[in-house]
Amino acid sequence: LVQSIRGEAKQSPNFVREVGSRFDKCVRMLSQLCWTSVPAHKLQLLCTLYQSVCDVAQEIHDPNNQHQYSLCADDLLPLMVFVMVQSGLPYAFSECHFLIDYLQESDIMGQNGYVV
Repeated sequence: LVQSIRGEAKQSPNFVREVGSRFDKCVRMLSQLCWTSVPAHKLQLLCTLYQSVCDVAQEIHDPNNQHQYSLCADDLLPLMVFVMVQSGLPYAFSECHFLIDYLQESDIMGQNGYVV
């Protein structure tokens, strides 16, 4: 996915702006993280953010929604970094440590742990 975005970006200068605007909802969502004080709510917000990023990636990869696209970590990480940088989230590292310290171990297993 990232390679296809890079290829399209070289061909059309407006492509990056158009793709970036698709992530606006995700950026707004992540910027809410610092205003949420309950660890479980922060985790839920991150899981929702993960799903939203996956949905946007699906739209970019297959606009006609004919095939399900599985987002691998190699594609997910740059997209999440983009969203995090655009959100201006202060103290992102501290937010992650807060979640790890105050959530139950069972809460951060599986997909939830992957998201954190």
